[in-house]
Amino acid sequence: MVAVSGEGLGLTMRIPFRSNPHSTGIYIVEYLFVVLSPCAFLAADYILLGRITNHLNGHRHLKPINPNKIMRIFVGSDICTFLVQAAGGGLSTAQDSKLRDVGSKVFLAGIALQLASFAFFTVVYLMFFWRV
Repeated sequence: MVAVSGEGLGLTMRIPFRSNPHSTGIYIVEYLFVVLSPCAFLAADYILLGRITNHLNGHRHLKPINPNKIMRIFVGSDICTFLVQAAGGGLSTAQDSKLRDVGSKVFLAGIALQLASFAFFTVVYLMFFWRV
């Protein structure tokens, strides 16, 4: 519910941004909510894998990682990448062009870290379902 609301708010903020394209405040809200709300969708996936594993009593199928720690590990990585992306997004709205460039690169690094985290989760997820 939080992710859908965030995405909706970000997309709704495009309406006032269209009539006032030079507003930094509207841009920041729109940019951050549209780009960062998928983190909540991913967190739901992380929680579900741990719960499915516990429900099926499938601890042995998830040998490298303890099913009770899956949520903590991946939600923790999600929070870290969220903070990196938020910091980059904030810097990308600076007046100084050098800071904007640094902000764009920091934001891109956050996206890359989130992709790596989700790719690792996907491997764990597929390995679990293959073994089950």
